[in-house]
Amino acid sequence: GGDGCSATCTVEAGHVCSGATAWYGPDVCSQVYTDDQGEVVFFSTNQIRGGSVSCIIKPNSRRWLQLNQVSASVDIGQLFVYECSDAACLQASIIMVLWTSSLVAVVPPAVRTRSVGSFINLTLEMSTNVYMDMLPGYVRVRWSVAVNNTCGDSFRDPLEACDDANVMGGDGCSATCTVEAGHVCSGATAWYGPDVCSQVYTDDQGEVVFFSTNQIRGGSVSCIIKPNSRRWLQLNQVSASVDIGQLFVYECSDAACLQASIIMVLWTSSLVAVVPPAVRTRSVGSFINLTLEMSTNVYMDMLPGYVRVRWSVAVNNTCGDS
Repeated sequence: GGDGCSATCTVEAGHVCSGATAWYGPDVCSQVYTDDQGEVVFFSTNQIRGGSVSCIIKPNSRRWLQLNQVSASVDIGQLFVYECSDAACLQASIIMVLWTSSLVAVVPPAVRTRSVGSFINLTLEMSTNVYMDMLPGYVRVRWSVAVNNTCGDSFRDPLEACDDANVMGGDGCSATCTVEAGHVCSGATAWYGPDVCSQVYTDDQGEVVFFSTNQIRGGSVSCIIKPNSRRWLQLNQVSASVDIGQLFVYECSDAACLQASIIMVLWTSSLVAVVPPAVRTRSVGSFINLTLEMSTNVYMDMLPGYVRVRWSVAVNNTCGDS
């Protein structure tokens, strides 16, 4: 007993079991959580290598259900997130699949069920690696029921122009979830988030500096260069003082950079010592998105440094501009 199916093969309180028939088995039993908010923790040392463990989150209040935080301390497998409409989760659609290796360093997107009253099944498929038996660790999932127009919950509700998962101003999305001047925000919907906000530079020339100590290890930071004058845009110089990740350079045709083509990808390790090629947009009036994907290496937290990008609008037949 204690695993959902008792010693006399009855379903234990707070569990649901499914899978077995007279010709096929066994049953898989899942614990059912009915609170409006809480957390589930799967401990690796309690699980079977190569097996799986699952639970169901089904609050008593009939509202949207959202996962606010998913994290892991070690790499122990894959976490599958399903949205279910029936108690045994036979009618299910997959919302998200997460490798626990990425959860050790990166915060995944927040997700919300599409239907009011449906619920979530979490299934952790354990790794078959032998070393997993020696790795005490966990996967933690925190959830809550959704309250519409709650600024800072990662989801863009009807009265919000943005939601970047916090209520701090100065990062592009204000404390009241409005887009701050000189920024553009994209990424969040009513079911998925958060928004990523980028500062917009409109001068004909200038420079952007990303400081490593201000960023989140394993996260990203971006900006948009969109001069008011409708001319080709060019990057004249890109440099870095430390190795902190990868710099992606996109050419965009719309404000949120949803229609984008990649121009160049640069490893910051190479930028420390090598000057990369100069690049120019292909179309007049298009603009550039710079996205710095931060390294997940632990040592990066101790490396104060920067990535610097200088740009200007193009002037044809300028000798020496590359």
